[in-house]
Amino acid sequence: MTGRNGAGGAGIPRRLGVLFATVPLLVVSACSAPAVSASALGDAVLAMYLSPQTYAFEGPGEVLIVRPDGSTASVRTSGMDNGQLLWTDSGLSFADTEHDYLLNDQLRSWASAKTNFQDILVETPEGVLGSYNDGNDGSGYVEQVVLSTDGRSTLSEVAGFNRLFSLCEGGLVGLAEVTGAELTDLAARSGAVKRSSNDFPQMLTWLHPKRATASQTLIAAVPSPVELDYPRGLAPCPDGVITHLADLVRPGGANTFEVWRWDTRTGRRARTELKRPDGSALGLTSDQFSTSTIASQLDEEGRLVWFCADGRVLATDPETGVTEELWDSGLPVDQDNDTHVLFEGKWVFLLDVPNDDQRRPMTLYRRNAFTGEGGPVVVISGVNETRSVQRVLRGIAVAPSLIG
Repeated sequence: MTGRNGAGGAGIPRRLGVLFATVPLLVVSACSAPAVSASALGDAVLAMYLSPQTYAFEGPGEVLIVRPDGSTASVRTSGMDNGQLLWTDSGLSFADTEHDYLLNDQLRSWASAKTNFQDILVETPEGVLGSYNDGNDGSGYVEQVVLSTDGRSTLSEVAGFNRLFSLCEGGLVGLAEVTGAELTDLAARSGAVKRSSNDFPQMLTWLHPKRATASQTLIAAVPSPVELDYPRGLAPCPDGVITHLADLVRPGGANTFEVWRWDTRTGRRARTELKRPDGSALGLTSDQFSTSTIASQLDEEGRLVWFCADGRVLATDPETGVTEELWDSGLPVDQDNDTHVLFEGKWVFLLDVPNDDQRRPMTLYRRNAFTGEGGPVVVISGVNETRSVQRVLRGIAVAPSLIG
């Protein structure tokens, strides 16, 4: 399960301090959801994280648990911009700036002070792994990586303002613009140098387990004369090869859309421009492409499946770039509608969030990722109208019973 990638810029300062851990509160939410009770998850089908944006980060966050009848219960947190959720057979995992949490038949929490912007939350053989953007410390960007296991969390710091993540052979890999003194020097040997504001060199690095040296951390570094953006999602990595989409942002809006493959064992990268089966361009805007979501597994034909922000589900052959439409959901991501997307195995879950009229309810759909077959799971009333800059809908997670 993946979270959605955040964004930032060169002006983001590193957080200088952290709060002392306090006892978490179970409270009534702004939409009058009761606090999570001893029954806890029970028959819940959906969880949602609502939290303030970083520039308005003053108040608490909230995790909502949704029952099959659309009713909700809540857990108040200290807040986490872009807060993510992970729901496994062990329970629902999430985090805030002061604690890490596990909710199953009861709510457990333990001290875990960290910064306030989350990138991802994933399951590994060691435990639950979260990555958090801590901004720029003056010498480069810093990522906090937190491993939670058995009611205890450990934090390590690595270099990077990572825009893409992948789980590869038991390790977490990140893709970012080159940063950090040691990695910058090492990347320069490959010609990946930022000589001007028009250079955007990229580095692929091991984030966890943390490597002892910069040379062990750096998988590959490549120069880039154009700015890059990457659609959301945890990139698949079969046999140690990461496959993902890339948006090459060119002046004047003439962007190029590509599929990239990185071999984590050799550091080699292969690039292929996307095209329709007839060889023509995809006909997408940069916004439609960069706000798309990729699946964390390739399909049986080795294709990268992705939800395009125009509402279609597409499949791309990584070797040829040929991209075909599998089906159309009718749920775009635009100013009138915000669709949250979660790929899980053969399923894609689509949370329809109306923007044009917040009085309309949210609806969760489950559909076969390859055929579109399926339908609604639950309609949630009373939540959409409470969204605001202090209550931005971030990560979602679905019950494991919906995936099997």
